Amino acid sequence: MLFKNIWGALRLRRIQAAVVSSLVLAGSLSFLDLPAAAASTDVAAPAVVSNYVPTATPLDVTNASARLTLKVRLSDETGVTNGFLVRVWNPETDQYYWLSNHSLVSGNLQNGVWQVTATVPQGAAAGRWIIQIFNLSDPLNNRSNGFIDLREVTIISA
Repeated sequence: MLFKNIWGALRLRRIQAAVVSSLVLAGSLSFLDLPAAAASTDVAAPAVVSNYVPTATPLDVTNASARLTLKVRLSDETGVTNGFLVRVWNPETDQYYWLSNHSLVSGNLQNGVWQVTATVPQGAAAGRWIIQIFNLSDPLNNRSNGFIDLREVTIISA
């Protein structure tokens, strides 16, 4: 009797697997909201195309905090998800501040310009700071590895 129940459960599992395999082979990936062709060809993480800092630099935080803005063009076949992180980091002191308020200001998720801002507080360490982006990903979970250096900015502080 036990053998019969096990055999029946195994047959049910094989039938379920066959149904799932048929759906995948038929290209039914609707749960990802992506066409099957795009899902099968996009195997790369989003790419940084260009970036610039419209904020005047050097950034002076001697007497007051200052706002730092970054615009970065990101590109990906299936689109960039909004879970990426940007920070400004001082390699000499290991201080860093996260940039926030991500917003797509032009283009679309496949090829668009994102704007991110940060407030660098009064008294932050003077010197060379590096703007970095982290965790670029797309809806297929293709991700960048580690921090990507975008550009350097100089901070002045007394």
